Amino acid sequence: MLPLLQQGCDMVIGSRALAQSEIRKRQPLYRESGGKFFNLLVRLIVLPDFHDTQCGFKLFRRDPLLPVLGRQQIDGFAFDVEMIALAQALGLKVIEIPVVWINSPTSRVRMRAALRAFADLVLIRGRTRRACMERRRANGARA
Repeated sequence: MLPLLQQGCDMVIGSRALAQSEIRKRQPLYRESGGKFFNLLVRLIVLPDFHDTQCGFKLFRRDPLLPVLGRQQIDGFAFDVEMIALAQALGLKVIEIPVVWINSPTSRVRMRAALRAFADLVLIRGRTRRACMERRRANGARA
């Protein structure tokens, strides 16, 4: 991931869903199915070009990401969806790469948090659209 930041990317996220990824120990079927369903919703509502926003492997350059962090409002399960969406909306270069991944049996997602995350996707979509419009207006004023 670090070489990609050094080559000009602002954020690099790992993905279990890319063909080149290697899953060494899978999650239980119910967790994997729930994750895939959430990723489908993320793609339909917010980030159509990303396959796995919840993998957990993320590396970013601090300075470009500060305006993103200043806008973030989600502090639950979908916080990273908001981070990636706002980064893109503000013009940062975000890429997704394959990873080698091993499930942690101690990882938990509570049903309440998952339901809240679905509702958060709608909020994220609205915030990122506003951020895109603000960026376009600011760029238009500079032209």
